[in-house]
Amino acid sequence: KEFRVVALDLRGHGNTHTSDDNDLCTDTLVDDIAATVEAFCKTENLDVRSMPMLVAGHSLGGALAVHLTESGKLPCIVGTCVCDVVEGTAIAALGNMTKVVTSRPQRFNSVEEAGGVCFILSYREC
Repeated sequence: KEFRVVALDLRGHGNTHTSDDNDLCTDTLVDDIAATVEAFCKTENLDVRSMPMLVAGHSLGGALAVHLTESGKLPCIVGTCVCDVVEGTAIAALGNMTKVVTSRPQRFNSVEEAGGVCFILSYREC
């Protein structure tokens, strides 16, 4: 099957600039993501209402993926993948983050290998 991967650059991060880059409220970022996905689908002639979507995010992006899924703004989300610590658990995990970051692989030989490592990293003890 074919699939597309769309990676977003959020306001206040990277090269994206808005009229208010300091508005990093969860609702604002979720609205940004939904609007961007809808605009992308429109330009690609894709039906955002019937196309199954998997949303994934790392750290803040993981929290936003969960909030986006819960919001119902993109009704065809069929799965949500959250990588790394998010929201309330982030502060508690800071002491272990150096160990986690320095032990991760720099590259993978296949998608399957990357998925296996992500699964292992998610469930190991720090």
